[in-house]
Amino acid sequence: TTRWLDISFLAVILVMAAHEAEHVAQVLQKNTLQNSCPVDCRGLLGFKADVEWVHFTYNHAILIALAAIYLGFGLWRREWRERNRAAWWALTIGIFGVQGYHAVEHAVKLEQWLTRGHMSPQPGILGMQFSLIELHMLINTVVFALVLWGYFGLGFHRRALKRWATVVLPAAL
Repeated sequence: TTRWLDISFLAVILVMAAHEAEHVAQVLQKNTLQNSCPVDCRGLLGFKADVEWVHFTYNHAILIALAAIYLGFGLWRREWRERNRAAWWALTIGIFGVQGYHAVEHAVKLEQWLTRGHMSPQPGILGMQFSLIELHMLINTVVFALVLWGYFGLGFHRRALKRWATVVLPAAL
């Protein structure tokens, strides 16, 4: 079972990296290319992927996947905290604090989208006070950085490399 958890954790990291690239593209479209936002600041995938229900689904799926990995590895246990306390706290806060809030933010945005005629983007909770593009770039970056800190700090990258070397490489040869 840990083999699937290792693969799943790496897969989630890769999906999060791709999502982070979408936010980087939006910031570049807005600030470097000086595109008209939100119409021309839709990231690499464009308008079809930049609607509230897609963001809701993504953020809740990431929260569920990370929580399942956390539970599957038993990361609440003392031995994980003692392995690298800072990395454990980073991962725990990244999942249950920041990504948990992010899921709530997108639930509010989806509710606004549904009740306001499916117009995208919607402000959510903090979007009335801050630019949505920079706000969600910041939230995604914080979650991604905290999860990466936990991933590397707790040694999951070594587990993934070991799996790669013992399972994938021999099968390819």
